[in-house]
Parts: sequence; C-alpha cells; structure tokens
Amino acid sequence: MRRLIVESLETRLLLAGPDTTPPLLGIKEPAADVPVEVGSELKIVVEAADPESGISQVAFAYRLGGQPTVELGTDKEPEDGFTVILSTKSMPLGSISLIATATNGAGLISVAETKTTLVDLTAPTVILKSPTLDNALSIGDTVRFQAEAADGQSGLKSIQFLADTDPEVEGPEVVAAFDVTGPSGEAQFDLSTAKFGFGLLAIGVAASDQAGLAASEALKIFLHDPTAPIASFIAPTDGTPYSPGRLLLITVQATDPESGIQSVLLRADLDSDSSNGYEFETEAVAGGNSEYSGIFSARDLADGQSVLIEAVVTNGDGDSLAISHSMTADGTPPAVLVRLIQDTGTSAEDLITRNGLIQIDAGDG
Repeated sequence: MRRLIVESLETRLLLAGPDTTPPLLGIKEPAADVPVEVGSELKIVVEAADPESGISQVAFAYRLGGQPTVELGTDKEPEDGFTVILSTKSMPLGSISLIATATNGAGLISVAETKTTLVDLTAPTVILKSPTLDNALSIGDTVRFQAEAADGQSGLKSIQFLADTDPEVEGPEVVAAFDVTGPSGEAQFDLSTAKFGFGLLAIGVAASDQAGLAASEALKIFLHDPTAPIASFIAPTDGTPYSPGRLLLITVQATDPESGIQSVLLRADLDSDSSNGYEFETEAVAGGNSEYSGIFSARDLADGQSVLIEAVVTNGDGDSLAISHSMTADGTPPAVLVRLIQDTGTSAEDLITRNGLIQIDAGDG
C-alpha cells in the first residue's frame, strides 16, 4: 500500500511538470488615456496572478516620451495588492508610459504598459507687491512694479506688467514683459507716469505658465496733479480806478493742463469787516484756457474808497491759487464795461440778467 501511494505522487508530479505559463498581468489604475495633472501623486495599481507558481514580485517603471525608462521600485507583497506611488512634480507636460513587469515563481515574466498624458489644470499664483494702495503718486512720478509668481505644475513662462487709464475700452496696456521659467520667480520694472493723465490709473500684473494658464492681480491708484492752476486778471487791471455806484466787470483767465479748472471764486472785498462777492462753479476744462467773468455792483461806495478784487481758482485735484489786486474809486466809469456795452448795444441790466450772475435794481448804474 505504501509503495502504491509513493508511485501515485511521483506520477502526478511528473504529469504536472514545471510552470511554463507567464503570469496574468494588467494595470488597473490609472485608466488609459485619462489625463493626470502634473504635480500630483499618481497611484499605480496592478492586478497580477499565477495559478501555478504564484507571483514573486511586480516591478514598476515609467518613460517620458522618447526618454529612457526610469525604474520606480518593486513590490513583493501581494497581500495588500501591487501598488506604487509616482510623484509627477516638476515633470514636463506630455505623454507618459507606465510599465509593470510581473515575475512568477518559475521566473517567467509578463509586461503590461499603459499611456496617459500629464496636463496642467492649475493656473499660477501671482502677487503684486508694489505699488500698493498706500502709494501717493503724481503725474510724472516713477512707480516701481514688483511681483512674485509661482507654478508648481508646468512651471512659469512669463510675468507681464500692465497699466492704463481706461482699461475697459481697449484692455490694459502691457508696459513690460519678462520671461520667467521654473516653479517660481519674480520681476520688477520702473514706469514713468508722465504718459498717463490725471485721475485713476489701473495697474496690474499677469503671470502665465507653460500650459498657457494665466492669473492676474490688479488695483487702481490715483494720479494727482503735481502743479497748481495758472490764473491772471484780464480786467480790471491792477490799479485801475472804478466809478462808485456803477457796475464793475471782473474777468479772470485760468488754466490747468493736467486736471482742468474745477471752480472760480470771485470776490470784491470792501474793507476788513464786510465783503461783497459771489462764487460760481464752472465745468473743468482740461488742458485749455478759459475766461471766467462776473459783475460787481459798486453801489453805495464813496469816492476814493478802495476795493480789493480777489479770485480763487481751484483745479480738478483740489489745488487752489489765489490772486488779487486793489482798485480805488475816482468817479470815472469802468472803461471795460462801457466798451462792452457800446460794442454790443446791451444794457448792463440785460447783460447781468442774461448771464445769471447777479440781480440788480433798475438804475443801479
């Protein structure tokens, strides 16, 4: 009986023979042709089996495009599945081949390969460090642009600085561009604001990466008018006598090439205790010369009494200029008003009423 059993076992071993069949092998994850974001941790999962001699190990590798194959490691513990983690940080965009090689107990191997694509789905980050909202700038100042950007996926490509007074019309103007590569970088640029006008200036920075994704940051700062307005009297001139009880035409020429004229205040101060004057607003006239006139009623003034003619001109940025000169009553009608009435054939009362300056009683000159 014992001899028969031994022969039966030997016969069965002889019939089975050595394992000549390679193991079964397939890559389960990632699925073929499913893009993988560069910079991520890619988990590679393999299914391997051999019903005869079992799986002794699974080796992993990858290949970028036509580059040499890179070994990733070997998994010899099938109890928890055959897996490996591949970091795609700093890898270039494009095709990647994932390769698994399974070896069974008899030393036979099987190779499985799948291809996928490394893509960048995340835009870079960018910070405009300078200028800031705290910067007080005037037309003609030089402003320093400074920015930092980063892209941990495909890497940076460029940093651009932008500035425009009206970006909503044609889009912001690129005033400087720099090629910046790698996972992070910075750039700076000095810009003269002389080419930009008074008011809000939109500035910003834009960063792009190798995948064509972009990010930007912007703010608006105010460009101030660096100079006060320019003003002078056209009439009356300094020292010109005026006639008591009549009307006096006051004309000021004012200009501001940057922010324009916002308002003009005309006043005739009779003495230190009282004043007779008025104020009127005008539209801003940027870059042009304009004349602003008003009529002062000199009624009830005695002959020889002095009058201080005063004008306060304010530009669009709130800067003011005050000019003045004095006049003395001598009983002679003001020549400029007489000539105006003679040339136009218009009475002083009609002139005042038509221009809406002040109202006077009939017979006030």
